[in-house]
Amino acid sequence: MVGKLGQGRSIDRGQSYYSIGYALGQIETRLARIPGQRFNLALLAFYVLITGATMLAHRMWRNEIQAWLIARDSHGIADLIHNLGYEGHPALWHLLLMPLTRLSRDPALMQGLQLVIASATVAVVLWRAPLSRLERLVFPFGYFVLFEYGVISRSYTLGFLLLVLFCSLWRQRRDHPALLAVLLAAMANVHLFFAIVSAWALAGLVVDRIVDDSPRRSRKSPDRSWAVAAILIVAMGWAVAAAVALPPADSAGGLDRSFDSSGIRILDAIRALGVLFGSARWPAAVAGAVVLAFVLLRFRRSPAAAVFLLVSTMGILAFICVRGYVGIWAHGVIFLSFLAAVWMDRARIDAGGASPGKSGFLVPPGLLMAVLVMQAFLGLGAAMRDIARPYSNGSAAAQFIRKQGWETDPILGMPDYSASTVVGYLGVDRIYYANGRRWGSFVVWDSKRLGPIDLEAVMHDADQLGPSVTIIAAEGEPLNPTVLERHGFRLAARFEGAVVAEENYLIYHR
Repeated sequence: MVGKLGQGRSIDRGQSYYSIGYALGQIETRLARIPGQRFNLALLAFYVLITGATMLAHRMWRNEIQAWLIARDSHGIADLIHNLGYEGHPALWHLLLMPLTRLSRDPALMQGLQLVIASATVAVVLWRAPLSRLERLVFPFGYFVLFEYGVISRSYTLGFLLLVLFCSLWRQRRDHPALLAVLLAAMANVHLFFAIVSAWALAGLVVDRIVDDSPRRSRKSPDRSWAVAAILIVAMGWAVAAAVALPPADSAGGLDRSFDSSGIRILDAIRALGVLFGSARWPAAVAGAVVLAFVLLRFRRSPAAAVFLLVSTMGILAFICVRGYVGIWAHGVIFLSFLAAVWMDRARIDAGGASPGKSGFLVPPGLLMAVLVMQAFLGLGAAMRDIARPYSNGSAAAQFIRKQGWETDPILGMPDYSASTVVGYLGVDRIYYANGRRWGSFVVWDSKRLGPIDLEAVMHDADQLGPSVTIIAAEGEPLNPTVLERHGFRLAARFEGAVVAEENYLIYHR
């Protein structure tokens, strides 16, 4: 009896797998009947519609507004480079923002640029990536593609675009070495994580040249002389990125190189592997580790793509071990490396470059589909939550202050990283930050701002600002109401319910 029951379950499970495979095959067949251009255009239009609509509802937070304020209030490129030293970021994204800040102080312009770059990225994938119709149908709505690098305005989106442009030229890598080098050099100037990806994309090119046994290798080609020039171009790009991101002596936002005896950073690095499935939770991390291990065991199928994926991932994980967990949006570059490795591998097979005994996909289509489906599930969910609940209350606080006519009076913010979001939405030149007791707009991550806020000293400063002063304080900031009342401040408004806890605000005024 037990054997029969067990056999029955096995048959049911097999039938279930067969049914799923049959259903997916039917969907793929039906999608194949739609003309390619019409399919891509409809999918791109749907992506732009969903992303744009979510952007309209999205309330930007400090991670986005900081870049806008730095670009807005830097007096030329030299000043921008100086300010970016405290960020530890290269300059390419901020250089694109600078002209927009000269047109208007409204950060919505940054969202417009973001939508253009994100849409261009999706368009390149739809028209150029070696993905099936079903994979293309799911891809645009993934957690990173739709939300983290779509709705939210970040430099990562620019790096994503440069990476897919690099992948789109992979089949012609011997014909356009200089163009590939320019893309990798530009990628290094987007973000430190993309500098890591850029370095190991170059390593993938070197490995590809060593192991390539396709007929193209014997063909005469001028790429040997161009190879040296290409390496020099990439090296110059890395040098510029390093020079800009090099922190000043008084920076307080640099890497913490102290030894972590607790092993927490190592656990953070392992947890980051969950980004393959759009999550930082441990079940996703374990699944991500299993997927990467499985893919790397198939190394011989596509050495160049496997080397690129392995060393890019290890480089990012090593950075996390030094820096600590910095956010799922940063670690999502691991997912982008995974996608790029799939692209490089499939381009090799499509071009007929696979040697006997090495054919087959590095990432099986079923595994890729599982990753994309989970990403889409979380991506659409994140977009719906962003519409239903404000990501930040910075916009609402700015609207309230403007409605009261207080934006022309002195404004005091504490802490600086919370109040800066309101500054971006208000469009004012500067406010007085309790951290460091100084005027500014964007946060300067230097040693001056370290240490607890001395409320009595800050109130003394407020008394010097004039009779009418507004305070923007993060909810949860340890403020003594008695001290505030003694200096004439009364609670004027409270803003709650934002996703970013530090961007729920208390507005005081006198």
